[in-house]
Amino acid sequence: MLALALVGLALTLPSLRSRLSGTAGEAPAAPARPAVPVSPAPSPSAPESPTPTVSPSPSPTARTLTALGRPRLDTQIRKVVDSMDRTGRPPRGVEQGGRQGRERGVFQNLERRLPAKPSGYYRESDVWPRGPSGRGAERLVFGREGEVYYSKDHYRSFTRLR
Repeated sequence: MLALALVGLALTLPSLRSRLSGTAGEAPAAPARPAVPVSPAPSPSAPESPTPTVSPSPSPTARTLTALGRPRLDTQIRKVVDSMDRTGRPPRGVEQGGRQGRERGVFQNLERRLPAKPSGYYRESDVWPRGPSGRGAERLVFGREGEVYYSKDHYRSFTRLR
């Protein structure tokens, strides 16, 4: 793969040089078309083994998130979910709560309203940044396998978003 990239670079290098050294008003040289490399035939002594085809699993950010039909809320949820998927933390200003005396951001599922999982499986985050009246009741809960649940009423009910 690296060899193919180097061959392609070597083929385009002369056209790059002419573009960089050209004078003002001069038309740039047409880009060189890289030659299609020919793979050498496998040697008869080495049996050809097929390369296994593995489909990459979609990243959490590539998975669809169900919209709740409230554009401002849906946008904020997407912002928090994207941040949690990328960094494991909510965006700046949005807090991760948790039970007092326990690890911050770990959702214990003590209400047992989500599927039973081992301790530490779920993480939680507020939806909105803290406002003048506090943190509000809306929360997001994230499962280790990419699940996302929304609670509008501080864990009394949940809507699965992903």
